[in-house]
Amino acid sequence: FAAAAQRGLEVLVPQMPAFLEHARHIAAALRGLPDVTVIPDPPQTPLFHIHVRGDRDVLMRRALDLALERRVWLFGALRPALVPGTSKVEINIGEPALEISPTEVAELFTLLTDQ
Repeated sequence: FAAAAQRGLEVLVPQMPAFLEHARHIAAALRGLPDVTVIPDPPQTPLFHIHVRGDRDVLMRRALDLALERRVWLFGALRPALVPGTSKVEINIGEPALEISPTEVAELFTLLTDQ
């Protein structure tokens, strides 16, 4: 554990401001989508939630289709939210997330929710 923590302290901690900035750019790109809500908005850390309106099973199928077509996995779990007809996903911005632009994230979520 100590060896793994060492990398985090040396490599990841200095990148935290960039992770937070990217999270806020993604949130801003998602803000205008009609079936998507970012919580909190703006994100206060590189971890935030996205609430998505729509049938959960349909959204999961669309996410899988997007993964196969675009080679991008949007989320690992889509959990029911408190609001009926809404699901939520936790987004954690780290090194891999820096490779995808906020515009592309918004495009993917538009495709996901497009009825």
